[in-house]
Amino acid sequence: MLLLVSLLLVSVTEGCADSPGLAKHLPTALKHLASSPYKVPPALSPPATSEQRIAVLSTQPGGETSIHESSVIPQDTTDVFGLIRTLERHGDLARARHIMMDWLTHQGNHPYRGLVCVRLARLEFSRTNYTGAWQVLKSCEEPDTLTDLAAWLRGEVLRGLGRPGEAAEYFQSVANMRHSPLAPSAAFRIGDALYEADKYIAAKRVYSKWLDVYPEYPNARTVRYRMAVATAATQNPRAAHRGFYALVREAPHSDPGLAAAAELEAIHAKSRRRHRVDVTQELEWASWLRKQRRWPEALAAFNEIESSLRTRAQKRECYLGKAKTLESLQKYTKALKTLRKARRYGAVGNDTTQMKIQLLQKMGKTESAVKLVKRRAGGSKKVKALAAAETYMRQGKYERAYKIYRRYYGRKKRLSADSRWALAWSAYRAKRYRQSARYFRSLITHRKLRAYKAAYWYGRALMKAGQPKKALTVFKDIAADAPLEYYGIQAANRMLDLGDADGYRAVSGGDYTPPKDDIAALGGGIRWLGATGVDLPSTPDLERDEAAFERAASEYGHLLSSLPRARDRYRMGYDDEARLELRIARAERYRAKKKSPKTLADRPSSLYVDNRALKRGLWGSSLRRTLGLSRSEKKAEVERLKALRKTDSELHDQLTELLVLVGDPYWTRRKAFRQAGRTLRSVPSHHNRDIFREAYPIVFEETLRKQTTQYNMSPYLMSGLARVESAFNSKAVSSAGARGLLQVMPVTGRLIAQRRGDTEFSASELLLPERSLDYGTWYMAELLKKFRNQEPLAIIGYNAGPHRVADWLKARGKGAEMDEFIEEVPYRQARRYVKSVLRYVGLYRRIYENRSDLYVGQRLDTRFRDNINW
Repeated sequence: MLLLVSLLLVSVTEGCADSPGLAKHLPTALKHLASSPYKVPPALSPPATSEQRIAVLSTQPGGETSIHESSVIPQDTTDVFGLIRTLERHGDLARARHIMMDWLTHQGNHPYRGLVCVRLARLEFSRTNYTGAWQVLKSCEEPDTLTDLAAWLRGEVLRGLGRPGEAAEYFQSVANMRHSPLAPSAAFRIGDALYEADKYIAAKRVYSKWLDVYPEYPNARTVRYRMAVATAATQNPRAAHRGFYALVREAPHSDPGLAAAAELEAIHAKSRRRHRVDVTQELEWASWLRKQRRWPEALAAFNEIESSLRTRAQKRECYLGKAKTLESLQKYTKALKTLRKARRYGAVGNDTTQMKIQLLQKMGKTESAVKLVKRRAGGSKKVKALAAAETYMRQGKYERAYKIYRRYYGRKKRLSADSRWALAWSAYRAKRYRQSARYFRSLITHRKLRAYKAAYWYGRALMKAGQPKKALTVFKDIAADAPLEYYGIQAANRMLDLGDADGYRAVSGGDYTPPKDDIAALGGGIRWLGATGVDLPSTPDLERDEAAFERAASEYGHLLSSLPRARDRYRMGYDDEARLELRIARAERYRAKKKSPKTLADRPSSLYVDNRALKRGLWGSSLRRTLGLSRSEKKAEVERLKALRKTDSELHDQLTELLVLVGDPYWTRRKAFRQAGRTLRSVPSHHNRDIFREAYPIVFEETLRKQTTQYNMSPYLMSGLARVESAFNSKAVSSAGARGLLQVMPVTGRLIAQRRGDTEFSASELLLPERSLDYGTWYMAELLKKFRNQEPLAIIGYNAGPHRVADWLKARGKGAEMDEFIEEVPYRQARRYVKSVLRYVGLYRRIYENRSDLYVGQRLDTRFRDNINW
């Protein structure tokens, strides 16, 4: 997709070479299209092997490419789209164009004529042939299902021809199509066209209106730059200065930021006066930099304004923000001194006290931290002592912690599971293995998951206590009962460590045992043994079933206009766009079942799976805003929602089936579990492997394999990560705001973009599977580099942050083994997270490689690199 967008950008820029007024304003003209909710078809790629290409196409001496008779080439003239898809998959766009032109010539009254016209026009537009695209669009009449796409194309073609004023009318018609996914982007395109026609005031009005509705619009920076230009044109230099200045600070290396910097220089040269910003604004700017994790810049900003502080409140805010920044930069001594200054000016309370405790712990001043912890805990002597024990545990002072826990818990028979665990774990880490074995054994009777956990550590305590036979028996039972669980995998590994190679092969189902020297050299990473998934054959293409789309559109198209649109886009080969239309239909039906039609009629919908407290729609839009429908429109919408509310599960089943046909991994998984849930709770075998592959796919396989191959990683690792992060739902938004398939936080995405030189990044792009996989895989590769290819540490860092993992390694890593370090991760979510991902990695190897010898090394390497700290 990004390749096609780049081609479009070049095409429009070249097309405007003879129109200086238009070309002047197009440094990022088609960036909108890349972030549009209506996705452009993905960039075409060559076949996987040369043999595949030879089977279909051959090049003649004159350079012409001819089609040979082959089973993969549709011969029926009505299946023209199958032929076009085949040609495009092999990169032969010129031949595809020729086929469509020839077909249109000979099929004057064919029902597909309008579809072929739009597809040909889109291809001509991508080839920068704007005149040809315009002639194609004029010569054909598209069906109602493609009215929005055709109008959009007309607007874009007119922009390319240097006629933006006319283009605005077409974009306005698309913006009025409320149920079209192109409508929001078209609203901003109206402003683009007006701006390019030098109608700055009208463009500013349009931009201002829609930026209020969609504050997270992907190309918001360009919009804000153009609004500042329009403001300057109205002889309001002060307001324009503020707009340019904000852009330069926020994104100095982006195209809008660079253009804004040039405008500022012109303003300064003309006025000979430098713009001054008050201290409050400077503090807000420094705080914003800190929250964006741009810590060196934030520290410089705090230092710069320190001498300008006047009030106690300003000094308190500045010193507190500076202390937090210094802590993030791992300058703990300076952070503590700065925190004291903040406390001097009134920064008191639990938050600052907790920050001081954390700083003392990171500086290794355990006893000072314990004193502060006791003072904050208050209450009885027991409460203070237990709080101190917890601090000792976090600092790796296990003997001291164990003595406290034994004093208060050791003689009691009735204890909570958490109290028993604290006693058992502190004894284990204090190397009192016999006592810890007794404590762990008493925990086995608790609920099943805890039973496996307690049993595993009971075996580990026996192993360390010099009782290998008893330990081996425990590990065998766990590995046999829970082969797919995290503790089952680890138990099998401990069997191998204890020398039971035969037992290991039996529980793992394999015929290979890694030698001891190989295991010892492994460190704390995964031993892949070639089972990385890189060499697996690609998943075969999905079978196409246009009849299923036709049935759904004919039965429910009057209630869901996205179904006929999905049918025709699927027919044309635009599967990504058909998937989006189906997701919209699914979201519409879901919300119709939840609230009354009268409440929903004048409100927007959202296709996001949003877990935030304040749910938002596309580009940060409010779901509580009104659409401003007329009385008749609202009445018709109420009737439609009432009818949609009455639909039964048949519509749900049809939508699920269609989503599976277009390759949506989330709904493919949902369908598999609904139809074969009991099977999927068993162990994969040659009898059920197909259903397991549906439930656990290699997500967006072509993109994922490309990314993982680039960074020498396993697609199993990233697929397991995607399963835990989003359950393969590319439209998921977490309660913390993480987005997309791999749940990348917007702040992390911006930092990745900055490191990679992507100056035009927008957080909304993380909801695109291609961008989520690209950024998530890059980030994981950096984490693996940081933690010396130890996958468990990289997985923990992905969830909790690499800077925290580094702190934990320094505090408790020395002398620990990998399974011990995992068990001690302070964050419960991160602790469960790494276990789940490792479990799914093992499951993927069973499904796709038919092997379960997932050996996770135990020799923890506590060294780490400084390549990435956020």
